[in-house]
Amino acid sequence: MHDLSKEGFNIHDFLHEGNGEIWKAAVHYGPRGYVKWVAIEEKAEGGDSLLQRTKDDPHFLDGFERVAEGGGVALYRAE
Repeated sequence: MHDLSKEGFNIHDFLHEGNGEIWKAAVHYGPRGYVKWVAIEEKAEGGDSLLQRTKDDPHFLDGFERVAEGGGVALYRAE
C-alpha cells in the first residue's frame, strides 16, 4: 500500500487490518460488497491472513476472478 503512494494512492484507498470493524466484516462475510480488488500475499511467511481465509472457506472469493500474479502476490477483481 505504501509503495503505491507514488502513483497517487492514499492509505485510505485501501481496506486493511487498521480499518477496524469494516475489515472484520469483509474478512468474516467475504470481500464482495466491500471492495472491488483483493491482493493476497501467497508466499512470504507462508502467506497472509487472507490466504488462510481462502483455505478455510473455499467460497471466500466467490464473485472475484484472479487477474494477475507475481512476486508472491495474487490480484483478484470483482466480477
